[in-house]
Amino acid sequence: MINNQDYISTWQKQLQNGVLEISEDISDLKSLSQVGNITSLTVVKAKQLSLAGIEELQYLKILDVQNCGVSSLAPFAGENQNFVIEELYLQNNFITELKPLERVMTVKRLNLQNNQLNESTNLYFICNMENLQELKLNGNKMIQDEDFEYRLLYATPQNIEFVSYTTDNNDFNVIKDKQEGIKGSLSPFEAWLLKLEIDKMEAENKKTEDEIKRLQKENEDLDAEETALVKGIAEIAEMVKTTFVDEEQIQ
Repeated sequence: MINNQDYISTWQKQLQNGVLEISEDISDLKSLSQVGNITSLTVVKAKQLSLAGIEELQYLKILDVQNCGVSSLAPFAGENQNFVIEELYLQNNFITELKPLERVMTVKRLNLQNNQLNESTNLYFICNMENLQELKLNGNKMIQDEDFEYRLLYATPQNIEFVSYTTDNNDFNVIKDKQEGIKGSLSPFEAWLLKLEIDKMEAENKKTEDEIKRLQKENEDLDAEETALVKGIAEIAEMVKTTFVDEEQIQ
């Protein structure tokens, strides 16, 4: 991996009309804002790329980091971020969750093929992408979820043009007729959030019950100690009484 600072001048020369392709094995996107106003960034040959520094690229509209060993989208989740990204090409990486994208609302094309998205609840985090026109999800285990299509219908805007998850063809044509019919019901994401809240309440109740049991046990132990103490005092008193009686008899 290289030090980005050593290549700033090289990349400045390569930057043409806001478009930059980096072929060096970079480790992150830090310092790239010094190159200039990058609107389109493609990274190739990176083996284990972190997206740290993406928040500095305020003019970026296209990001292509496919096959770059990306495992986390966390840098998208920073406070007060104003991303204008319209195209995200993230295929063939190791991404496991989409939560950091919930504030990235300007995306029109999103390619997540062949990642490690196992839970279809991840689709909840792209619900705010109202301009989304193209979504590719092939090669992720979440498409095997029983509720995958149901969640997909809620997550995508009605004017989306292309969705693929089983083949490279437009799978959305097969299920889009169902979209209108389910919009009035409780969404799977609302149900999921409701379940999370219920689980949280149940966990808190369990914690409270455990605390009550602990306090009851402490009270029982204290009662037992008090009983033993009273019994001990009574035995001592009896011993003292017996001793005085014996002394009086001797006298």
